[in-house]
Order: sequence, then C-alpha cells, then structure tokens
Amino acid sequence: MSSRAPNPADGSTPNAGAGSQEAVASLAPSLASRAAASPVSPAARLRAFARGCAGALRAAVRHPVWRGLGRTLVRLALALAALALVAGLLIRFVLWPQASAARQWLQDRGSLALSAKLTIDSLDTYWDGWHPAFRARGLKVVDAQQRMLLTAGALDGKLSWRSLFSMDLQFETLGATQTDVLVRRTPEGKLLVAGMAVDVAGGKPDDNRFLDWLLTQGNLDLSDGKLRWLDEKGRLPQLDVAQIHLSARRNGVRHEISLEAQSEALAPRPLVMRASLRHDYLHSAGNWRHWAGQASWDVTQLQLPVVQRYLTVFERVPAAASAPTARWNSAAAASCAARRGCAAAASTCSSPAQRGAAAGQRAGLRPASQRS
Repeated sequence: MSSRAPNPADGSTPNAGAGSQEAVASLAPSLASRAAASPVSPAARLRAFARGCAGALRAAVRHPVWRGLGRTLVRLALALAALALVAGLLIRFVLWPQASAARQWLQDRGSLALSAKLTIDSLDTYWDGWHPAFRARGLKVVDAQQRMLLTAGALDGKLSWRSLFSMDLQFETLGATQTDVLVRRTPEGKLLVAGMAVDVAGGKPDDNRFLDWLLTQGNLDLSDGKLRWLDEKGRLPQLDVAQIHLSARRNGVRHEISLEAQSEALAPRPLVMRASLRHDYLHSAGNWRHWAGQASWDVTQLQLPVVQRYLTVFERVPAAASAPTARWNSAAAASCAARRGCAAAASTCSSPAQRGAAAGQRAGLRPASQRS
C-alpha cells in the first residue's frame, strides 16, 4: 500500500488546503517589502561589474589561441637574444679588434670627403667596459697648397650603443688635445672650416644637423686647442685664438657647456662663456628656439673694432635672418655707449659680437664680470 496521500477529487494538489494558501499569501507581501526596503547600492553594482569584467578577462586569457601565440613569442624572443649574443661576441672578439687595421681605409675615405690629404700616425682599438673605444694619434689634414687645415695630437673616443638605433655616429665620451683648425675665407667669399665649405648666407635657417649631432653626444672635451682665422678676401692678417678649452656635458635633456679661449688681438684677458641649457622633449636638441636655461660670459676689455673687422663675413645675411639683429642693433649701440664709452657707438656697436651681447641683455642674461 502507498503512503502518499491521494489526490483530491477536485484536482488540487495535496496539502494545498486553505491554510497553506493563506501562508503563501502572507509570505509574498513580506518578501516584496523586504526587497523594497533594501535596494542595491552603487558600490555593490560596481563590485558586480568588476567581477563580471574579471571573469570575462579570465575567460579571454584562458582561450586556447593565446597558448600558441605565447609559445611563438617566447621562441622569437629566445632567437633574438641568441642573435644579439652572437653579434655582440662577433663585434667584441673579431670585428672591433681588427678595426685598427683599417687605418689606410679611413685615410682614403677621409681624404675623399675633405678633398685634402688625411694622415693618421697610429690607431688603436680596445674595449672600455661594454663600450668599444679607440685612440688615434697624429691626425693631420693638408690641402693641395700644403696648408695645414686640421691637426690633432690625440683623439680618444668611446662609442655609444645608441649608434645602432640612430644609425649615426654617437659617442659616450670624446676628447681631443692639441687641436689646430684653420678657418679661411677665400677671395671669392667662400667660408671653409678645416677645408669643408660652410654656408653663411642662411639659405637653410632650420638646418640644425651639426648642433643636433653635437648636443646628442655624451661628454665632449677639447683642451689646448687653437683656431686660425684667415680672411683672404678682406686681406687681413691672420687672427690666432689659442688655449681653447671646450667642455660639454649631456644628461638627458640638460646640457652644461663651458668655453674658454684667449687671443692677444681680441682681449688681454681670457674670454669665458658658460651655459646651462635644457631643450624641449618634443623638439630636437639643436633647435635653439626651444632652449631654456642660463648663460654667463666674461668678455672684459674685448676689442670690438677688431671683432667687427674679422666678422664682416656674417654681415651679409638674408633679411628674414637679420630681422632680430636689426631689432637688437639700437639697444646694442646704447649699451655700448653707456658701458664702454665708445666714440662711435652706432657704428662700432653694430658688430655681431655686440648684437649677441645685446640679445643676451634683452633675454635677462648678464655678463659674469657684472654679476654680484
């Protein structure tokens, strides 16, 4: 016999009498009131949304396609690491130690680029830590008329690994001693620096390639240098600037520059210039329009008439390039008359050197001799 209660004759469910119906009817309003009394807070909704996003992310990460892609990336990284290791060992133990044997090749290529004869007495290559380095002695550049265009007693450099990414010659450190450079203006008015032509007409005012290269180096040191200025067009005697000491330090976007030189024809005392500059991240280091920093100089007893005579080559520039100079010219003349007591302020102070001094004064910079 079954113990289950028989179904009622009216077809209703067992135990679904009037008492149970009353209980259900009384329970429904209580649940509705409880739900209305405790609404879902925004924090709970945010947690639920975060849990949903985390679950979706876990599901996406656990997708089988990522397993194959991960294995492929690991294999590619291992292959690149092995290739870099082999290339590094090849450069360190095979190529760079043999670079000193390429002295004749360097002389031939340098002579072709300078249109003069380049000679190197000795060239040694070695490793300084993780950087390839070299040491050259007795560099000389002589033109067809046997004029000494460039000499350097010693040249020491340490290459930077940035050269591989920039595809340009970058130095971690570069030092030169006993350098001698000839700057010559030909009878035709062409300016030559160590035999290389320089455009002084300002045809490309935005061409900052040399400054870009100079300011992207690590540390530069030039000691006991000499510069010879020969103006054949103006038929002026040769001007010698000796005891040149140049130091440039780079730390990210910051640059520390120090320059000292002495010339008896220009001033009885050494000429000193120091600058602490910072270039904009969004522009190249050689774009001087985006420099910020401080500069100081000491040009006490500078012979401005001599400077004007030898820098006349920079007088002839296009109108667009000379517009700032014209604005500074009147201020330079007034400054010259007040500070130096020039008899002909308007003519003497229109030299490029005085214009640069006036530009520095307008920018809020003062000479080192006048700083307290």
